Amino acid sequence: SKAPLALEGQECLTGAVTANLKLPGVEPTSMCLHRKDGISNTIRQLGRYPECLKLVREWRSQYGPQPGLFVELGANIGACTLEMLLLTNTTVFAFEPSPVNLFYLTSSLWRAVQQHSELRPRVWVFPFAVGEAPLNTTIYTAVGNGGNGVLQQPVRDWGKKRQKFTTHAIEVRTLDEMIGLRRVDMVK
Repeated sequence: SKAPLALEGQECLTGAVTANLKLPGVEPTSMCLHRKDGISNTIRQLGRYPECLKLVREWRSQYGPQPGLFVELGANIGACTLEMLLLTNTTVFAFEPSPVNLFYLTSSLWRAVQQHSELRPRVWVFPFAVGEAPLNTTIYTAVGNGGNGVLQQPVRDWGKKRQKFTTHAIEVRTLDEMIGLRRVDMVK
């Protein structure tokens, strides 16, 4: 069945909309993926999103096994959120304003917490964008590229003369308002 936050056409059951995140030293973890999307397709093919490995390596080189706070501004579907949770001891504050990506992010996190209950106290999801001032606005998200979400105006993917976008009303908040005086160790 659909998750309570599902929008029309969203589902995360089996087959083409799920894949196992395959990380070294960790039991494969099921992710909920877009049917047609660049990041989702990469995870299906490689078992992970390669850009996330850079974040894990950077964290390990700076903090080793120490806990800390990783803030992810634009968590998308949660590939890097999950890698940071599964491969480091950090707490993750994941911000994702797009209701479409938020569905996939929270669905994947829900699956991961069922499998790895120790992750639950280390992950916080905020359904907002982060900016210099609070604002209610519109996010334009490119169809087929959920990572291309831009506020207030559409921006086409490189080389595309025509592109379709979905739009959603979202809320922007300041980082200070959301996390207060907590020490932030790394931001993506």
